[in-house]
Amino acid sequence: MMPLLLVLALTVAPAVSPLPPPSPSQSSGELTFSPPAPVSGQGVEVVYRPLAALAGEGRLHLRARLRTPTDESYNQSQGSRTLVALERQLDGTFRGSFSLPREVVYGAFAVEDPEAEVVDTRGDRFWEILVHDSGGRPLFQALEQRFHDHMGRNQREVLETARQLARLHPDHPHAWTLLQAAESWVLGEEGAREREAEHRERARAFHEAFQARDDVTAEEMGYLYWYARDEIRDRWRARLMEEHPGHFFAVQERATELRQTLGDDPEALLQELEGLWEVAADDEARARVLRVAFGTARATGDPQTIRLWSDRWLETTPSDATNIAAALTRIPEAREEGIRLLEHEIQESLEASDEDRALGATREEHLASVENRVALLRQYLGEALQASGRVQEAVRVLEMAAEAGWSPRRFRSLGEAYREAGDSAGVLRAHAALAADPGMNAEEVDSLGVAAGGQPGEWEAAVQEARRTMVRRTLEAARDESLPTVRLEELDGSTALLADLLGEKATIVVFWSRSCGYSHQAMPRIAELAGTLREEGVPLLAVTGDARGEIETYLAENGWAESPFHVLRDTESEAAMAFDSWGTPQYYVVDGRGHLRFISSLGSIPRQVAALREGTKGS
Repeated sequence: MMPLLLVLALTVAPAVSPLPPPSPSQSSGELTFSPPAPVSGQGVEVVYRPLAALAGEGRLHLRARLRTPTDESYNQSQGSRTLVALERQLDGTFRGSFSLPREVVYGAFAVEDPEAEVVDTRGDRFWEILVHDSGGRPLFQALEQRFHDHMGRNQREVLETARQLARLHPDHPHAWTLLQAAESWVLGEEGAREREAEHRERARAFHEAFQARDDVTAEEMGYLYWYARDEIRDRWRARLMEEHPGHFFAVQERATELRQTLGDDPEALLQELEGLWEVAADDEARARVLRVAFGTARATGDPQTIRLWSDRWLETTPSDATNIAAALTRIPEAREEGIRLLEHEIQESLEASDEDRALGATREEHLASVENRVALLRQYLGEALQASGRVQEAVRVLEMAAEAGWSPRRFRSLGEAYREAGDSAGVLRAHAALAADPGMNAEEVDSLGVAAGGQPGEWEAAVQEARRTMVRRTLEAARDESLPTVRLEELDGSTALLADLLGEKATIVVFWSRSCGYSHQAMPRIAELAGTLREEGVPLLAVTGDARGEIETYLAENGWAESPFHVLRDTESEAAMAFDSWGTPQYYVVDGRGHLRFISSLGSIPRQVAALREGTKGS
C-alpha cells in the first residue's frame, strides 16, 4: 500500500522562559496537540516537553501509527512513520506541525531521537488523536479504531473506549456489540453476567426500533444479530441471510453452516463454497470463505484445487503469505510453489523499510524483530528444502535460521539435515543444543548423546557450551517490565497479593478457564510442569476469572483438587490487565523482583526459568 501523503510544516516559537531541567527519573515527556480534538484533515500544532534522555537533542521525530476506518484489530505491528521533525526552541521545548490526512480517524504517537535509539512511548501508552465531528464529538470510527488499537495492549482502555462509544453513539448497535464483548473480556464471567439483563433489554429496544424500518443496512442487521439473543437473534439472522447474502456476516454464517453439514464430503463442500465465493461482496466476506475452503482443498489432495484456493487466499490477504507458504510446503504437489513464496517473503523482510518499524520500537529492536521473522521463514524454507531432497541447501538455510533466538525445532531439523548430509560434527552440535534445553527429559538427552557419537568428553563439552549459548540468547530476548500491585483471591475468599506469592528467581503465571477447550487440553501438561517447577522452588500460579464453585467442581472432577499449581481468582481482572492477558491459556514468566520477563509458551518455560537462574541479561 502506498504511504499516506502528509502535509508537514515547522513552527518557530517565540522566546519565552526556559523549562526547568527534566528530572533524570522522569519516565515520560509531555506531548500536547493543538487543537486536541481536530476535525478531519485539520492542521495540528505539536509541543513536546522532553524526557530527560531526549532533552539534549537539537531535533526530535514525531512518530505515528495512523488508522483509517477499515483497519482491523491486533495490527499494532503494522508499522509507523515519522510525521514531522520537532525543532528545539529557546525554552527547551520541541515544536512542529502537521496536517492529518483526511482518511485518518485515529493516531497513536511517540517521540524519538533521529537515530531511533531512545523512544518516549508515554510509558507504552502512547499519545493519541481522535478525529472529531464539527460538534466536538469523537467520530464513531475514531473510537472504533481506538478500541482496535488498544486490543492486545491495554484491556482497561478497550473497555473504557467501548463504554464511551455506547455513551456517545447509543443508536449504533455496533457500539453495544463492542461493549458486550469488552465486558466479557475484562469483567470475566461474573461481571458480564451482571450486565446481561441490561443488554437483553437494549437488544429488544433495538429490535422494536429497527424492525419497522425498510432501510436497515446489512451491517445494522449483522450487528443486531450478534448483539441479540434467542428469537430476536434468529429473526435478524434470517433477514440478513435473505436480503444480504453477500455481506461478510451472512457469508461467515453460511460458510460455518456448510462446514458443519458437509465437512465429511470435501468435494461437495468445495462446490458449495465456490458458489459462496461468487456471492461474497468484498475481500472481508471472501476471507470468511477462504478460512474453510483452503483446509478443505488440502483434504482433497488435488494439486489444482489447492493452487486455486491458495492463489485466491494470497490475492485476498497478502499479509497471510507466510501461513500460505508454510501450508503449501507440507503438500508434496505444491511444495515448490511454497518454497518460491518463502524465498520471496525472506527477501521482502530483509528489504523492510523503516516504515515497517512498530510504533515505540527502537531501530535496534526493529532489526531484532526482522531477524526473528527471517529466522522463522528460513526454518520453514529449510524444512521444505529437506523434504524435497535438496539437503545441502537445507543445511545452509537451517544453519542461518538456528543463529537467531533459541528454537529446539530448528536444532532438531538441522540435526536431521546434517545427518542426511553426512556431517557428524554438525549432528553433534545440533544434538548438543537440543540436550542443553531444560525442556528435554533425561532419556531424551541420553538418546541424543548416543545418536551424536563423538569422543569421550566431547559430548559433555558440547552440551555445556550450548547451555551457555542458550542462557545468553534467551536473556537477550527477555523483557524487563515492572508490574503494578495485583490483588488476587484465594479459593477460600481471602485476598492475596501477587508480590507475596513470588518465588526467589522466577514465578509462572498461567491464565486459564474451565470453559476454554485449549485450557482443558493443556491442563495435564500445566500440572506436570508445575510439579517439576515446585521441586525447584518455582511456583506456578493458575489464575482464572471463573466462579469459585465452578473452579472447585472442575478441579475435583478432573483430579486436580490437590494439584501442584496454586489456583487464584482474578475477580477484578487486575491480573489480566497488568499482564495484558486476553485469552486462555496464556503463560508469563516473572522474576524474583516481580518484573515480567517473558510472554511464554509451555515448551519455552523451563528454558526461560533456567536462564533467569543461571545468568543476567546480556551476560
